[in-house]
Formats: sequence, structure tokens, C-alpha cells
Amino acid sequence: MRKTRTPKNSQQTNPSKKVATSAPAHKRTAVLDAARKELSFEISSVQIAESGVIFIMGWVNDRSSRLRQVRLLGQGWSKTIDSQQIGRYGRSGVEEGSLTPQQRFSGFWAFTLHDRALIDGNSCSIEVVLADGTSRASAIPIEFIAAEDLRARFAKFWGALSDADHLPPVELTYLEHALKRPISTAVMPKHNIENVTISEEGGVFINGWIDDTGDKLRNVLISGNDGYLTLDGGALARTYRADVQAALSVPSPHEFGFWCFAENETIQRRGNVANIDLLMDSGARQRVEVSIRRVDQTELRNIVLSYLACAQYLGNPQIEAVAGLENCIGGQIIDFNLGMSRRITSQPYVERFSGQTRKHKGSIVVCLYGRPEYLFLQNSLFSNRPGIENYEFVYICNSPELAEPLLRNAHISSNAYAIDQTLVILPGNAGFGAANNVAANFAKSNRLLIVNPDVFPRDQDWAVKHSDIIEQLPREQTNIFGVPLYYDDGSLMHGGMYFEADRGVSMEQSSFKSRMFLRVEHYGKGAPPLAAKFIKPRPVPAVTGAFMSLDRNWFENIGGFSEDYVLGHYEDADLCLKSLQKGISPWMHDIKLWHLEGKGSHRHLIHEGASIVNRWLFNKRWADKVIPNLLGQSPDLSLLEQARESISFDRSVDSGGELNVGTDVKARKRPKSVSKAITQNGGERAPPASRGIELVFDANKAKKLDDDAPTVTESI
Repeated sequence: MRKTRTPKNSQQTNPSKKVATSAPAHKRTAVLDAARKELSFEISSVQIAESGVIFIMGWVNDRSSRLRQVRLLGQGWSKTIDSQQIGRYGRSGVEEGSLTPQQRFSGFWAFTLHDRALIDGNSCSIEVVLADGTSRASAIPIEFIAAEDLRARFAKFWGALSDADHLPPVELTYLEHALKRPISTAVMPKHNIENVTISEEGGVFINGWIDDTGDKLRNVLISGNDGYLTLDGGALARTYRADVQAALSVPSPHEFGFWCFAENETIQRRGNVANIDLLMDSGARQRVEVSIRRVDQTELRNIVLSYLACAQYLGNPQIEAVAGLENCIGGQIIDFNLGMSRRITSQPYVERFSGQTRKHKGSIVVCLYGRPEYLFLQNSLFSNRPGIENYEFVYICNSPELAEPLLRNAHISSNAYAIDQTLVILPGNAGFGAANNVAANFAKSNRLLIVNPDVFPRDQDWAVKHSDIIEQLPREQTNIFGVPLYYDDGSLMHGGMYFEADRGVSMEQSSFKSRMFLRVEHYGKGAPPLAAKFIKPRPVPAVTGAFMSLDRNWFENIGGFSEDYVLGHYEDADLCLKSLQKGISPWMHDIKLWHLEGKGSHRHLIHEGASIVNRWLFNKRWADKVIPNLLGQSPDLSLLEQARESISFDRSVDSGGELNVGTDVKARKRPKSVSKAITQNGGERAPPASRGIELVFDANKAKKLDDDAPTVTESI
């Protein structure tokens, strides 16, 4: 007799028996939390190829509930892998023979695909999800490798498994995509990779040559143990190689050489070999194994700048070198150097040598590099001149190896000449702009005089003249001004600066291409010493940083010197154009000084390379604003007059007061390491806070102290 089951909704309830009900939500959560704690898994590797193929391997204890999904979560990207796309394999020493195949294969692997351009960062979160809802996640580093390497590693893994040791995924689409090889019958042209230099802190430099006269180079892929870098062929700088031209016996001149630099890229932290893949437009591809040279960031920067300075070109080298930076390299060098410069300027060492206590009308800021003797020489030649007692010196040194002689000379000269001066020493070469910005923060007056170490007084009363100019002339004529500078033979070196443009014409794919690049020239260079039209007071487009007098508030309002320029060159012209953009033209005033141009520091190959980068940056920023109205010795200043109307000045304040400007001018943001100096004691500025070390030496008390033991009054 067949029993009939009573429908559930018609069953009678027996009040004497307990009825099973679903668990409350909080109890279900507690059960999942407990299961999550017991869930064990491990991801052994996450490998991503440049094609976007992702390969993961690991194991999971999913005997109680089957693995349902694996989820990848990165910085701004995610990917979900379902069970149909997951393969399983047995792990030696872990599986049990009495279990079903699905139960005994704790190892798993999977391929998937994602847009490589969207994958950022060097790690991601991997979450395994079981069928019962239990899940657990872990952060896993990503290994970026070439597609060929990924295929080779999977082949090695798969070949080590027997047929009984694995279950392939049900869905094979991603597996087939990953294992598909590019087919090409094209012949790879002759080539050579000559150098790959890296910094472990980030940065990759590569150079070589290739005969791409018949097949264009599309990509260069550099891959190491910790990442890879893809360089587009158009981003490479091309150079002329006479040795390659002769070796290949190619009759028509061609730029066979190539080089590139990428900042903040780390491809390898261990091992000394990298793989370079060259891909041509025809599909031809060649892998080259090369040795890696490891250097620190300073040396890597020097290698890049030196190579740039020595490179040869088919056209005008000054034009073609700048043009080669346009697509990619210029910005990479700028960013790389800027990061180094900021680290250097964050830890200054400061000593103050106080010769007198009066208030200062001006702070003479001098940037030293490679030549310590100029500190003592300037002290001796500037001292005992009328009005110099109203000025302090702030020396900042970009050569940390000169710290000992500089500190000794500053100690002696301050005592001998009663000069109030501050010495700031940086732990590296931060460049002209960044160093002067740091020094300005330690100045104690409202007037900054940016002076080269090889500049000396020609007018004995230059300091008195300078004070009279800033106190008696309208503020528009004194916010930023320069002075006539003279060579040691008495001829004029500087009577202001103006802008010219060079036009370069070159062949590019059987057609002519014309480029224009700005350069800076000096009014009256080489003229007789008293050539009135060059030394008379007048507005000019720019003045040299060899001597530049600035109202401190105006200097800060226009942002100070740009720190983007590498080492030094063009910062002075850039600052003047920023002032022009805000409506204030630089002026020339008749205070005569000597300038031993180029003698105040050492100039090496890296500085020539830096000048090329800086010219590229200067043109990128200013060419469209300068050309054509500000070109030549007679620029159209009417545009500047119109700009001035947008800024109102309060002339009622005295020379020691604050400059009132419109709201469109913002105060410069100072580095976190150096706080903004505040005005105290009727215009005298207090020294800024610093994460470096600051010592103060009082020369008035020198007789009571040992000459070699400065008095420490403050340590910050």
C-alpha cells in the first residue's frame, strides 16, 4: 500500500513537539564567519602578460564545499573567474586516495583576460568563494612577464602533471587565447641592444641600434623578474650612428640609433639579466637576453644626461636633440629629477654665523657648486663697502662633499669681516632653482638678491645704490630687476635679456619638417662698458640669475623659481616670464658688478645634457606665449601694459611692508620640510623650521670661545 505524503501547508502542528525553522540572519552570519576562519587556501603566483592574459595558481581546502569563484581585485580593476574556467590538479603528499577526483584535487589554476592598460599597481587581492558562500581573501604580489615567458612557464607546469593528476577547466576560451602564438614569416632586421641600466628605486635607461630602413620598429619590451616595460617606437629618441652606417653599408644617411628613459619603473630587484623583445610593423619579433647594469638614482640621471649630451643627429644637433625629447623622454627626465630634488631639499644642514644684530635691508643668496673658495672671496670683496652692513649673506651648497671647508671658511670670514651669514648644505645636487628656493626660506629680510658666486662689486657703493633704488623708485620698477654685469676685460656681459628663436629644418620620411625653439640672449654682450642704451634703467623681457633683485613677497606670489628644470639653466628666464604673465616687467637699473661668467662652478657633460632638457621644457611652457610678440631686442611691451591693469598695487605701504595684489595671485606653497618664514621685529624675518639641523654661531662672542667650537643655540 502506497503511503500518501500530506502537503506541508496542510500538516497539523503538534504543540508538544518543536518545529524546525530557518536560523536567524545573525546566526547564519556567525556560521559563515566560523567557516571562513576554517577555510584555508594559498595563492602561489599571479602572473600578468603584456597582452592582458592573467594566470593564477594556488590551492584551497574545498572538501566540505566546492570552489565556486576566484575574484581578483586591484587598484581600479577587478576580474571574476567562475568554476567552469578553473582547472584542478593534485598536490603531492596532500591528497587522499579514497576521495573523489573533485575532492582530492586541492590545487587549482586558471587563465583569464583583462585590459592591460587598466591594470595598475604591483599587487592585488585574491578572494576564493565556496559554494556555501564561505569566502576568504589575501593580498598577493603581481609578477609582470612577457607573453612568451608565461606560455613557457605554463608548459613546464602542465608537462610535470600526469593525466591522472589534473582536471582541465570546462571552459577553455581563455586557455586557448593564452597559448596562441603570434605567427610571422617576416625576417628580423639587424639590431643590437647595447645597454640597459636600472635603478632599484625606479628608472630604466636603454640604448641600441636597429636597421629599420625597410621595416619600422613598433615596440620595445623590457621584462625582468619584477615587471616589464613597453616602449612605443614613436617614444624612442633616434640618433645618428656613423659606426652603424658604415658597418651596414647603407648609402643614404639614417638615424639607426635609439634610446629611451622611463622614470619610476622597476623591472627587476634581483638577478642581472633581462629580456628585450623587439617587435616590427611587419610582425617580425626577436628576443634578446642582455645584462643589466645597476646604479643609484643620481648615477642613472647622470648616465641619461651624458648620453643626451653626446648623441649625434643628422640635422642641427641643438634642434634635433631638443626635438627628440618631445614624445616621452623629456617629461620622464623632468619627473625623475624632480623626485630626487625634493628628497634632497627636505634635509638641509644649516649653520648661522652672526657678525652683527642690525636689521637687514636685503639678503644676498648665493648657490655654490664645486668651488668652495668663492665663499671666502666674495666675503672679502663685498665687505667694507658702504651700505653692506645692511645686508646678510645666505649661501646654499649643492656639493655636500664641500661641507667641511665651507664651514671652516664661513667661520673664519664671518669673524674676520663681521659679516652676518648663513650656510645651508644640501645632501646632494638639487639644482639652481630648488636650492635658491630653500635658501630664500632661511633669509631674514624682505628683499632677495640672487647672486652667482663669481659676481663681485664694480661700483664700490653698489649696496647704497641698491638700497636707494628699492626705497625711492615705484614698486613696479623694483619688484624684480637686474643690473649691468661686466667681463674681467671690462666689456659688457649683461644689459638685460631678450628672446630669439632658432628654426631647424630636417627631413622626415622624404619630406621637410620645420621646428622653432626659443633661446635666451643678452643685450649688449661684448659692448663697450659705458654703452648707455644697454645700461640705462628700462623694462626688459628678462634679467639673468647671475644677479637678480626681488621683492620677497612678489617672488613668493609668482611661485619662486621653478624646480622642474634639471640642475640649472633657464630658471631665471622662466621666473621673469612668470612675472610678465602677472603684469610686472623686469627692469634694469644702473649698478655695475663684475661677472666671471662660467668660473663660479664646474661644468660637466651632465650639465650640457641638462641644458638640452631645460630648453625643451622652457619651449614647451613659453614658446606659444613668446612667439612672435616678445621675440627680438624690441618686444611688444604693449601686451604687458594691458596685463598690468589686472593687478592693483597699494603704494601707500613703505618698502618694508607687504605687497597687496589681486586675488588671482596665489602665495607659493612651501615644502613641508621648511615652514614659511614669518615677519617679526619690524620686517626682520624669523628663521624657518626645518627637518634638518640648524646651528647658530655668534661672531661677537668668538673671543670667548674656542675657534673650532661654534655655540649651539638651537637644534631643530
